[in-house]
Amino acid sequence: MEKNQNPNFLKKKYNSLHTSEEVESAAKRTEGKTGESVPLKPEERIQNYLDRFSEILNREDDEKRERGIEALKKVLHNDLVIKEENIPFDYFIEQEMRIAEQEGYGRPDLPPNWEEEKTKEIIGGQEQSLDQWIDYLSSKDAMYPDWAKYWAFRSMTQMGGYNKKEKKFGKRTETSAQPFPTLNVACLAKTIDVIQKQTEITSLPKKSEERKTLQKYLTYSLDNDTEYTNLVSTENFAKLYTYALEKFGGLSFESLENIAGKWKVYPKGSEPDELYESLQGFPLEWCTAVNIETARNQLEGGDFHVYYSQDQNDVARIPRLAIRMFGEDIAENPRGIRPGQNIDEFIGPVLDEKLKEFGEKGEEFLKK
Repeated sequence: MEKNQNPNFLKKKYNSLHTSEEVESAAKRTEGKTGESVPLKPEERIQNYLDRFSEILNREDDEKRERGIEALKKVLHNDLVIKEENIPFDYFIEQEMRIAEQEGYGRPDLPPNWEEEKTKEIIGGQEQSLDQWIDYLSSKDAMYPDWAKYWAFRSMTQMGGYNKKEKKFGKRTETSAQPFPTLNVACLAKTIDVIQKQTEITSLPKKSEERKTLQKYLTYSLDNDTEYTNLVSTENFAKLYTYALEKFGGLSFESLENIAGKWKVYPKGSEPDELYESLQGFPLEWCTAVNIETARNQLEGGDFHVYYSQDQNDVARIPRLAIRMFGEDIAENPRGIRPGQNIDEFIGPVLDEKLKEFGEKGEEFLKK
């Protein structure tokens, strides 16, 4: 078996994968194409299934490759994106009303096309977030073994909304309306790297010197972080990826002390792409970050101000504060990156200075 093949890992994680409909379909396709039967051994049937994806992604003809990826997207959208009849509209209605009351607007009447627009927003958000993972994992930049791609993608599709306070993703169900988890390429690479090291360790005899040496190397590479080391042993993608997002995604406690950075204003009526893209890859609770249609709707109402602090390379790219305008007024309380969209403990002076620009309205929020 080639070094980058590890169907046994997937067999262990998903004990019925080798008998699943998709694996059986891949086996029949191979048999029809080659005239030879795929062995019944679970590992070989799983590897044949992975080879089918590799065949699509590595086609030399770019046009055929793109057609294959687009066909794959359609199948995955149909299988994974929420159906309209499962959208929990009652929850969103109550949420809209609660926010309006908190902002002092009372309980407004919803527009006649509200449900149609909400459906478009939710389904569009899920499709777009899913496509980000598909596009990246099918690109030449994603130089990971096929088994690791499958593990990461399948695990990601089972993750629901992110709870900032508990620092974990919920379990995705048929009524989960949140987009799929944000893609942070660096955090994904870190997660796959540690699981590759872990699988290499567990493939060796427990008392072997080589295993002990590799375990020490892994622990050292994780900066002797006991919590992280213990998480690696669980081989749980959701836990590992979440830990990486919090630790390396730019919003860890250690990185927040640096408040140097800059404000950027996204003008009213502008396209939302730049704003939306600038918020991707960070564990934020901002609705602007989880759905491009929401960002579009917000920009139709007014300017959108975001403060980006510097990362370790002194590049101002870490979103820390958001101020949404409605016309000339501040539409809602400024948003931060702590649980409940609260302001973090370091960035206060930056917000105080900014609010002075908005005159009396800014002073009202400053008092709050």
